[in-house]
Amino acid sequence: MSDRVLLVSKDEIYLDRAASLLSQAHFSVQIGRTLSQALRHIDVEGPQVIVLDEQISEPEVWECCLQLRRKSQAPILITGPSADSYALIKAINQGADFYLKRPYPESEFVARIRALVRRQEFSRANINSTAVVS
Repeated sequence: MSDRVLLVSKDEIYLDRAASLLSQAHFSVQIGRTLSQALRHIDVEGPQVIVLDEQISEPEVWECCLQLRRKSQAPILITGPSADSYALIKAINQGADFYLKRPYPESEFVARIRALVRRQEFSRANINSTAVVS
């Protein structure tokens, strides 16, 4: 089974490009254009990584991040145009694991997602190895 990534954005061009990159890198890609669609994907497929584009609206990206974090422990990568440290700090404080400023090298985007998947798998392996069997 391939690693599952949920892309959340209202920007069709961004979604098409990001989905294409991730598919070429052998990820299984789910797309949510709204927060409610993203939450449904979490319930049904349980993505390993969530990529949240800052261009989402209704609610704004920070509220989306909070709600996604409440529903899932999957790492959240926010992508956006902000260059200041305010956006990075706010993203982390709202539950994101990383903020990637656009434009970014496509290879870095894929590498960051691979790193988040590895970290997620490592965390699950540690939890499973320390579980007490009765």
